[in-house]
Amino acid sequence: MLEMSMGERESGSTFVDIECSGWVRRFDALMQGKPVTATTLGQTVEWSVPENAVEPLNMLEHWAWQKSIQLDRDREKMTFVQLRSQVMLMNQTQPARADVLREQLLSNESKKISLVRRLSSPNRDWQRQERDASGPASPAYVPAQIAQRQYEQGRNVCAVCVDSVLYGGLLSDLQVVSAVAEGQQAVISLDLIINAYNIFQHRLHGSDGIVLSAAIFPPKDLLYVLKAARALKIFTIVEVNSEAQMDDVLDMSRAIGGLIDAVLAVDRDLESLQPRPWEQTRRLFSSSSCRREKPSGVLYMVEVAGEEEVDALFSDGPDGDAAIGRLIDTVLVPAL
Repeated sequence: MLEMSMGERESGSTFVDIECSGWVRRFDALMQGKPVTATTLGQTVEWSVPENAVEPLNMLEHWAWQKSIQLDRDREKMTFVQLRSQVMLMNQTQPARADVLREQLLSNESKKISLVRRLSSPNRDWQRQERDASGPASPAYVPAQIAQRQYEQGRNVCAVCVDSVLYGGLLSDLQVVSAVAEGQQAVISLDLIINAYNIFQHRLHGSDGIVLSAAIFPPKDLLYVLKAARALKIFTIVEVNSEAQMDDVLDMSRAIGGLIDAVLAVDRDLESLQPRPWEQTRRLFSSSSCRREKPSGVLYMVEVAGEEEVDALFSDGPDGDAAIGRLIDTVLVPAL
């Protein structure tokens, strides 16, 4: 029997290549299971049997599955048709500002992006189905005040964590910060986005930019959600965690052009969401696709843990444009 490589994990009778794009198994597909047909007393009966592996293999898969359950509940309250109608109406008077966000990233004199988030580290309890995000993590958490203070310090781009599964965030936090921005500053929403419905939700609450994970979307699915984001004029950052994902995303950007605004190399092991050695992240920029000419209009961004890593990246690294702080840290420390 062949031994599994470091990039593979066993899932029932199949193997999951965690280096490739879209390696996270779809929760709805697993629960739908395999069709079974049987004939009893002359009658044909059909039903489905869920896959053997119905437990998440790692933290990212757990995160994605809980998000899928959450979005199913959201769709019961508001259909996609209703959501889309509201967003299109909103965009007529308050369009998203992808171009403004790009300009602000490149002209950001403070070289920092402020972060508004309820929890400084993720909830890692796999057994808990839903985190209670009904109230702030502490009396000190006031999104509007945090955003206002950061803007006054010259940080003209704000990132708002709205994930409720691991970080206890709320979409209403995004709405509050967007109101503080008053059209002068751009707002990026941080969440584990798993489908187009998710993107429309973010836009309805005031997001100018989103982050999509290549680990979640196979290339065809990624292309679909990228087109959805572009239709809404949202600044789109695609997060990669391996050289294979970097190649997929950059090759796609060269082929279609204009759909990907930035590529973010993540500084975490997505299986555990734990930090990983900085050199592993730097090696992402050694991928075969990255060594070629950078796709037109695409910014390179990197997750970092501190200022030293930013200096190391841009002193002898690739043609980097921005760095964004690791989400599991208390503070974002991006530099341009």
